[in-house]
Amino acid sequence: MTTRSLLLPVVLASAFSCLLSAPASGGGELTAGLGGMWPQGTFAAYGDPGPHFLLRAEAEVPGFPALAGWISVDYAIFSSETLDAEATVGDITIPLEQTNEQDALSLHAGIQLGSSSHSAFFRPRAAVGVGFYYFSTDVELRHKDWSGESEDELLYREVLDSQFRFGWRGILGADFYPTSKWGLFFEVVYDHVLDLNRIEGDTEAERTSRYQGFTMGVVFPFDF
Repeated sequence: MTTRSLLLPVVLASAFSCLLSAPASGGGELTAGLGGMWPQGTFAAYGDPGPHFLLRAEAEVPGFPALAGWISVDYAIFSSETLDAEATVGDITIPLEQTNEQDALSLHAGIQLGSSSHSAFFRPRAAVGVGFYYFSTDVELRHKDWSGESEDELLYREVLDSQFRFGWRGILGADFYPTSKWGLFFEVVYDHVLDLNRIEGDTEAERTSRYQGFTMGVVFPFDF
């Protein structure tokens, strides 16, 4: 692991500490959204575009309302496919349903520069933060009856690949507040993941991976 990778968890822990130790006065926002992620480069593991889900909390720096610390949890699905399969036991062929899925769960913390106003309709912002990523590839087999309907019984599940990686995220976006109690947001997201192993056939391809995407949803202001 490189020195740069070793520094990332230290920065992440520091950002959490600063955010959680802020004085009990000020404002912040809770954000929930969904969108899409587009990997840069295809024909490899974690290389297909897919949906992206976000939960984020932001807290203003006391005395500097335009500056905030933030933490977020994200989930992205890169590919999910269901195939017909079968298993033979003696002379009996058992129909199965096979599901293959590649996804990622990530945790970020960072700083944000945005609008200092609590009453403006349009509030642009830019943010950057470091992140911790968990990528996984799973396969499941379920019994399938002769009518073609999948049953709930899970026969087999295996994690074919799991990777913990560090990286960073950049965000450009804006919030739109029709009322003072809630707003809508849209943002463009860039993820930079270090040393991700995107296996291509029998060849390992460990390299820096880049993901672009967008997220939209709702934002709720709060005081603390």
